[in-house]
Amino acid sequence: MKKFGMTVMLALVGIIFGASNAMADDFQCTGTVGSIRVENVNVPQGATCTLNRTRVQGNVFVRHSASLTANEARVGGNIQGEGYERVTVQRGTRVTGSIQLKQGNTATVADSFVNGDVQFEENRGTSTTSNSSIGASLQAYKNSGRVDFRGNSFVGDNIQTYENTGGTNISDNRTDGNLQVYTSSGGITITNNVIAENFQCKDNQSPLVESGNTVGGERECSSF
Repeated sequence: MKKFGMTVMLALVGIIFGASNAMADDFQCTGTVGSIRVENVNVPQGATCTLNRTRVQGNVFVRHSASLTANEARVGGNIQGEGYERVTVQRGTRVTGSIQLKQGNTATVADSFVNGDVQFEENRGTSTTSNSSIGASLQAYKNSGRVDFRGNSFVGDNIQTYENTGGTNISDNRTDGNLQVYTSSGGITITNNVIAENFQCKDNQSPLVESGNTVGGERECSSF
């Protein structure tokens, strides 16, 4: 019995020690970081972090009221923000996972490569994508700020915008999936996109300005 108890205690110590090491592996970014290699990056509450050609093997976490700028960075996992002030991913930054930004202010993904999804949810500032390659879906849900998906981006799966109230612009993109705009208001403009599958709109509260879109499947949107 004593041997079993000692074994359990040692196992618990190992778990706690391992968790402490995992937390210690998070690089606390509160300024400008250059071309170094780190495990995970944490941008603490209220801090401003700039990653210039930084190699992040894991994830980047942007905390409440914090800001992140990534220039030519490499992220092996995800970029995640909740309650953030500003997130800018640009200048050839590559993200192996997804970009997930929720309940924050302004967000921009420009001139970058993302293997997974790009998701904007319940943000109060403008959410922008331009001239980027997104391997999975591009999604915007319940944002009160403007949704602006523009300028020569490629999306490997669907472009989906649901329940946004600050206005929606989707222009000059190419998607290998569907383009769907549902239950949105504040003005909706959808122009000059190449859509491999279906173009669908439903239950929107604003007039739709639509022109120049090429649709491979069914078209269930029209100007009104």
